[in-house]
Amino acid sequence: MQESLSNHVFAMTQGIGLVALLWLWLGSTDIALKRLFSLLIASLLLISIAPYLENSKESNINIAIALLLIAFFWLPVIYWRLIHYLTTTVSNQNQWGTKHNIFPGLVTILAGWLMLLPEERSRALFVLEDAHLSISETILLVSVFLLFLGWLFFSLYYVVKITQRLVWYRRQLPKLFSNFTGKDLRWVDWQGGLLLLAWVTVALGYSDVFGQTRFLSLLTGSLLLMLLLLVIAIWGISQSPAFASITSLQVPLQALITKDAAAPGEDEDKTRRYQNSALTEKDIEVYKHKLLEQMERDIYLDPELSMPKLARSAGVPANYVSQTINEAFNCNFYQLINAYRIRFAQKVLRESNDNILNVALASGFNTRSAFYNAFKQNTGLTPSQYRLKQQSDQAKTQ
Repeated sequence: MQESLSNHVFAMTQGIGLVALLWLWLGSTDIALKRLFSLLIASLLLISIAPYLENSKESNINIAIALLLIAFFWLPVIYWRLIHYLTTTVSNQNQWGTKHNIFPGLVTILAGWLMLLPEERSRALFVLEDAHLSISETILLVSVFLLFLGWLFFSLYYVVKITQRLVWYRRQLPKLFSNFTGKDLRWVDWQGGLLLLAWVTVALGYSDVFGQTRFLSLLTGSLLLMLLLLVIAIWGISQSPAFASITSLQVPLQALITKDAAAPGEDEDKTRRYQNSALTEKDIEVYKHKLLEQMERDIYLDPELSMPKLARSAGVPANYVSQTINEAFNCNFYQLINAYRIRFAQKVLRESNDNILNVALASGFNTRSAFYNAFKQNTGLTPSQYRLKQQSDQAKTQ
């Protein structure tokens, strides 16, 4: 019963992986993104194959361990490259370099050596307790043990790098975009959680080799991998580098973003941030009036409005718009545009009976949830509560 169920789950995992690959290559137009997501899926499939190879034949344990080594050490690097690609500020993706490939490449060579072991030596190395090992086999066994131990630190290094990159990236989005739903890569957070949960369940299974826990844990891990493959496929076809729309406007992106993550509106931070700026108070006043002219023309109703697009329409140098907004309006680009959108939405809510989604879209928001969050943050009320309050106030005055 267990073997039959395991085989069915294994077949389903591989099938979903192949469907995910096909979906990506048919649905996405970004070749680099296709390759990265494909490598990610391939690594996950290797992890799912390993336990079933071992279960099918005891002497396959060397192949199973080799596949796990390859997948475990390439997966963090592939994840890092994927996040780097989606958050990059340069158009030349060849600037990644090859340094991240060196160690996984060496592990792959060692894994190849492990795969080539004869069946009897594989059993002697990993199954039999009192088998005689040669010096080279002893070195191989110790290397495998140290690699699995070192993988925890190797992965932690990339988890830190990815986390730092995402934190920095998400702090840049409000400086450049008026809507960044789908650009903030929130799916990466819970995708990472799924991956961690799958790894923990599989690890628990291996820790109880002869008990029922092993089967249940490996089964749960496989089901989580299936879900993870579906998530990758769904988001993979719709994802693209967020800053690509900025670089396509031929705007020097590096001049628009900074590594300073402090919130705008703090005088000390503004002084430090703009201490080398050539912008004078007179310039800021001139640029402020130009931006206000654009707001009077309802430019904020454009759901795809970005800071460079606003700069181009206002005739203001793009690298000065952020400083002008910070100092003249005491907020960032995202907050400024949302304030105008909410003001417009309030007028629509007072004067019409349109449903909330229509009001959100008419006000420049591209999702209902983004509209609700922004409205509540600006007014302290939901759109429905605001409309009811206005209707109540009007009834009292009549």
